[in-house]
Amino acid sequence: MRKIIVVLFALGLLVFCNGAVRADRTGPEKVAAAYFEALTSGDVDKANSLAAAPFSFDGKETLKSMEEVRERHQSILTKKGKRTVPEYTLTTVEKSSPLDAKLFPEHVTVRITLAGGDEHVDVYVTRGDPPKVIGFRD
Repeated sequence: MRKIIVVLFALGLLVFCNGAVRADRTGPEKVAAAYFEALTSGDVDKANSLAAAPFSFDGKETLKSMEEVRERHQSILTKKGKRTVPEYTLTTVEKSSPLDAKLFPEHVTVRITLAGGDEHVDVYVTRGDPPKVIGFRD
C-alpha cells in the first residue's frame, strides 16, 4: 500500500511540475512553439494540423488554401530535412508589421528567438479557440 501511495504522489508531482513549467505560456505561445518544433523536426502532419488558411508565408506570399500550406510545408521538409529543434525562447510581440496587421488584423505575433539571440522567427497565431498558425516570417 505504501508503494502505491509513493507512486501516486510521484505521478501527481510530475503532472503538477509539468503544468507549472508551461503555465506561463499562453494558448498562442503553446501553438507557436508546437508548430515551430513540428516544422523544424519534419513532422509535417502536425504542422499542418496546427495551421489554417489563408497563411502568410515569410511576408512575401499569402497561401490561400490548406492544400497550398501542405505543399509548402512539404517543400520546406524536402529542402531543409529533419533538423534538431534548437533551444529557444518565446515572447509575444505587441506590434506587427503594417502588412501583416492589415492582412491578419486579429492575430498574435509570437517571436521565437533561437539560442544566441541572433536569429528569430515570428509566428502569427489566431486569437480563436483553438488558436491556429496563420503564417510565419524568418
